[in-house]
Amino acid sequence: MPVPPHAQYRPMLAILLTAQAMATMDTSITNVAAPAIRADLGTSGGSLQLVIAGYVLAYAVLLITAARLGNDYGYRRLFRMGIAVFTLASLGCGLAPNTALLIASRIAQGIGAALFVPQVLSLIQYTFEGQERARVLGYYSMIMAVGVTLGQLLGGLVVTIDILGFSWRPAFLINAPIGLVLFHKASTFLPEVRGPSRRKIDAAGIFALTASMFLLLLPMTIGREFGWPIWAFASFGFGLIGLLAFLMLEMLVARHGGQPLLDLKSVTAPGVRPGVLIVFIGFATYGGLLFTTALHFQSALGFSPIESGLAFSCYSLGFGTANLLWARLPPPVLRWTPTVALLGVFGGYAVLGTVVFVWQWWPPIVLPLLVICGAGHGFSFGTVVNQMTQKIPPSLAPNLSGIVTTTVQIAIVAGLVSFGSIYLANANGGSSIAGLRLVTLLAATMTLIAIACAVRLSTVSSRK
Repeated sequence: MPVPPHAQYRPMLAILLTAQAMATMDTSITNVAAPAIRADLGTSGGSLQLVIAGYVLAYAVLLITAARLGNDYGYRRLFRMGIAVFTLASLGCGLAPNTALLIASRIAQGIGAALFVPQVLSLIQYTFEGQERARVLGYYSMIMAVGVTLGQLLGGLVVTIDILGFSWRPAFLINAPIGLVLFHKASTFLPEVRGPSRRKIDAAGIFALTASMFLLLLPMTIGREFGWPIWAFASFGFGLIGLLAFLMLEMLVARHGGQPLLDLKSVTAPGVRPGVLIVFIGFATYGGLLFTTALHFQSALGFSPIESGLAFSCYSLGFGTANLLWARLPPPVLRWTPTVALLGVFGGYAVLGTVVFVWQWWPPIVLPLLVICGAGHGFSFGTVVNQMTQKIPPSLAPNLSGIVTTTVQIAIVAGLVSFGSIYLANANGGSSIAGLRLVTLLAATMTLIAIACAVRLSTVSSRK
């Protein structure tokens, strides 16, 4: 498909990236607004956790299914449907008179986001080619991580300003006018693209995947809040077994000439599996550091929520800048960019752990190190996604879109849970220098695995 003229693709890209930013910001906006919600609605600790986790659960569980539906029924149609659900649910959140309706609206928000988010990457892959696609993927990659930090900043700003005495509610209500504009403009500027034929719905695959993802993510999102009861571990175990059963089911469907929900060719293509592992490790360490540094900035150093968000925005600054720059690199350099970038991330985490050990948490050194780590993550994520899109045909674009977006969400939650548990287990009076050292060393160790995957990915690229 030819690259559309400049005047046509600019509004299309603005619509897609604005929608992606809106969905990404809402994964973190309630983290900072949570105390205000609790004070206003009298929400219990467990219910407040459901307010935060309900969105992520519904969002992550349905991404792969929604990507397939976009292929069958049209990316623009699913995009507009998702925006409509997300916008109405945001109104429900902002106007919710009690906790129960707020939780229900947050779950509906997640469903809406799951419907439109996979269509963003699918439309990018179908619409753009070559260097233009690389540039657009740079913008897309920037939004994926920067949006989380912006969500925290916006949440803190809204609560601090207390617009018209509405406290936390404008953090959700702001989505309504944006959503209305996106819904209206999408019909004009988004192309009506779908797969070559509408395939039979793999109902068994949808059920198996949805149930498995729910069982896997539920304990990861609320298990720590409830003290890691036995059901949390059982749920996680059954979720893993369910995912294995799902993959076996998809292979069986394909072997008998059926049309599986997830075409496993998109997973087995050379370089895709190491690429997905790089994405997972990058966002797991990002999510873990986002959570633990926020705790440390506010509990140990006395930062306000806005100051905490601004401090960690150094990471997002590096990530965003890198994603604006990598598309300008020549192809021979791009091939090895993930490896070099991840070496920089490893060095940044290793030095960060040393700094924490010697000087505890000294901002003049720590903040530039966060910029370096963010830049390395940005260079690696953008270029890895670009290389993966080059290894599969356009017909498998929805599969890759669902896999990447789902991996990002699972990784952030997994990093938050694992890194947060390490930090809190070593907390002493609200401060945990020992926990921070362990967190940064874990991040460095995981990055070594990502480096090995990047070398593998670059080697596969060099043989093509």
